[in-house]
Amino acid sequence: MLIASKTDDGVRISMIGEIMGENDWFASDALQMSAILNDAGGMPVSLWISSPGGSLDAAFAMRALLADYPGKVTIYTAGIVASAATLMLCVPDAEVTALRGSVFMLHTARMVSAGNAEEMRKSADVLDICDDEIVKVYQLRLKCGEDELRQMLEAETWLRPEEAQALGLVDAVAQATSGGFIAEPKNPEPAEPAEPEQITEAVSACITPRIEAIQSGLADIQARGEKRVQAITDAASAAVSGIVDASDKTVAGIVAVGEDVGKALAGELQAIRDEIAECRRSYDKTKEEYRNLADALSRAYALMGGDIGCTVHDENRRANGFKLNV
Repeated sequence: MLIASKTDDGVRISMIGEIMGENDWFASDALQMSAILNDAGGMPVSLWISSPGGSLDAAFAMRALLADYPGKVTIYTAGIVASAATLMLCVPDAEVTALRGSVFMLHTARMVSAGNAEEMRKSADVLDICDDEIVKVYQLRLKCGEDELRQMLEAETWLRPEEAQALGLVDAVAQATSGGFIAEPKNPEPAEPAEPEQITEAVSACITPRIEAIQSGLADIQARGEKRVQAITDAASAAVSGIVDASDKTVAGIVAVGEDVGKALAGELQAIRDEIAECRRSYDKTKEEYRNLADALSRAYALMGGDIGCTVHDENRRANGFKLNV
């Protein structure tokens, strides 16, 4: 874990606890170190280390970042500084001071591995490569040969501050400095927990626009639906009205034709009736004439004396027989 603060005199970095590599929960300490040094802009940097070690690749990267930093680097140690954390002390030209209470431990690289025999042999080869690089980094500081250094690593060597100084791992041993080791007065204070009203306002500010957007969308959908329904209703009404109008016109036409036909038939019937009446009057008149003629003939033959039978035919070829008695 890295904690950094900037003052007028420079940048102070506290590396407390395990050195973290990249994982699903935390950013790599190396990534944080890079950001801190970029922000420092060449100002003096003091690094305070209390760490049992951790990620070897993160330690390698942070050491390289400090070695490449253009400003002055000062390192202080306290508590246990072990494993990968000791690599952080091997920064060329850095002043390293072991405060009282510092304990150091050096060992070979370790890893957790699983798999078959071939995979385990490959893991061992990787560890050998890591050990070679660890030795080369320690050789930047330690005052011993490579064979002695490898023996110390394989034996897992623990050192007091004075032993670390004699070996060249640190430059000096001192009491605690003023200002303390972990204190970071320039670090920002943690933010006060938000009040319930503030939480409500924040939630409302986040959710209200989304609710309004949803409501607007629903209103738009409803409006379009209503327009569509109205259009369908209007079309249906127009169609029904058209059908009704056509039906009314058809019925009216039929009625009109019926009335005309009825009037024509009535007129024709009346004409027939009139003709029949005229025929009846003509027949009655002719019949009356025949009757008168018959009477006249009867009287004539009576005067002549004799019994004469005769038949009178009318225009309809109807015979009317009568007998004259003399």
